[in-house]
Amino acid sequence: MSSLAAPKSLRSLSFTPSAPSLNSSLFNWETDISSSDVRSLRPIDNIFKFHKAIRKDLEYLDIESGKLNDCNETFLRQFTGRFRLLWGLYRAHSNAEDDIVFPALESKESLHNVSHSYTLDHKQEERLLEDISSALSQLTQLCEYLNDSNVNGNLNEINSDSSGQNDTMQKYIQKATELQGMCKSIRVTLDQHVFREELELWPLFDRHFSVEEQDKIVGRIIGTTGAEVLQSMLPWVTSALTQEEQNKMMDTWKQATKNTMFSEWLNEWWEGNDASSPTSTSGSCISLGTDVHESLDQSDLNFKPGWKDIFRMNQNELEAEIRKVSRDSTLDPRRKAYLIQNLMTSRWIAAQQKSPQTSAIECSNDEDLYGCSPSFRDLEKQEFGCEHYKRNCKLRAACCGKLYTCRFCHDKVSDHSMDRKATTDMMCMSCLKIQPVGPVCTTPSCGELSMAKYYCNICKFFDDERCYPFL
Repeated sequence: MSSLAAPKSLRSLSFTPSAPSLNSSLFNWETDISSSDVRSLRPIDNIFKFHKAIRKDLEYLDIESGKLNDCNETFLRQFTGRFRLLWGLYRAHSNAEDDIVFPALESKESLHNVSHSYTLDHKQEERLLEDISSALSQLTQLCEYLNDSNVNGNLNEINSDSSGQNDTMQKYIQKATELQGMCKSIRVTLDQHVFREELELWPLFDRHFSVEEQDKIVGRIIGTTGAEVLQSMLPWVTSALTQEEQNKMMDTWKQATKNTMFSEWLNEWWEGNDASSPTSTSGSCISLGTDVHESLDQSDLNFKPGWKDIFRMNQNELEAEIRKVSRDSTLDPRRKAYLIQNLMTSRWIAAQQKSPQTSAIECSNDEDLYGCSPSFRDLEKQEFGCEHYKRNCKLRAACCGKLYTCRFCHDKVSDHSMDRKATTDMMCMSCLKIQPVGPVCTTPSCGELSMAKYYCNICKFFDDERCYPFL
């Protein structure tokens, strides 16, 4: 039987004095679940550690929703961004459970049908989160109308339309109050759901799966999760953990992805993050929300975290881009939600990375530079690249200083191997200018030409044909 026995709208959920306190053991993971920490950490434990980050953000939404009545446009943007980040990452977590974790459980003969109700819960929870998203959109429209009227209207117009203003304000307060109840409801709903998962499903992995089998499950989850989602997810989940929990999680992830591209990426990301990030505290959830959504940011449909545009655009330009995507009726709703989520968190993600340098060196300054000419993957279509990859740039090998389209092209004609991650310079094959390696050409004449649809700033990897997960 599903834990959400009868589908309900968030608006219909009511609370009575007899309802259990959110501080009770029913909802307190630290009290009931962390006793498992006595034994050694299992790989699968890291999947359930995500519940801690989810609970932290649910607490933020519940508590901070009380401030929505103030009609503060800046706070509303931050709150909306925080919600959309949680929604997107919770969806990724639910998909990983539905597509990988639960089927693994069901594959054991003695565990048939143990997870079906949780899959149904995920579908119902998605509808509840959509309700909150819709309410936030309505609240944003009302807030914009009220603020625009106050800024643009003269005194006579405001006085003459005071009844309309009052009606709108009443609608705003009513919607904000309704939203507070919805945030409390979703907190209770998800708390109950994750508590039941931890109580009923978590122990099954200890009884029925070896450490090696659990490693494979974790590896599959990481390997099928997109790079952009992982870049958002890692800071989000680690911010809710203690330093010891972070270290244990990283050790497990490294073990599960040993000898893969992701393992290399994770090592470099963790070393850089560990050097610059303070130990998380109990208040990290609230501060993370403020940092992330000071950022309500935007870019275009080809956004990749780290583009210098994110550092240049002012708040008004970012908000205009958000509205542009939101109002685009040609976009599929799921695609639109994904884009808005990425745009809202883009400056925060970009802030974790170094801003690209803008200096460019003319290739013609070094006439003897090997490879200073474009190469083509498809000469007829005039598509830049090589036999291995489609991309618009060449890499300057750190080992010999020569230009090659990729490391395979280099290794094919050299007596040594190229370390792709040591690359610091690239050449745009459109303008033939050498510049610091990055996702776009920094030469003004190229109009920020994308070097490839996919770019990893750690691996210095470009490809214009496929979007790679890490495995």
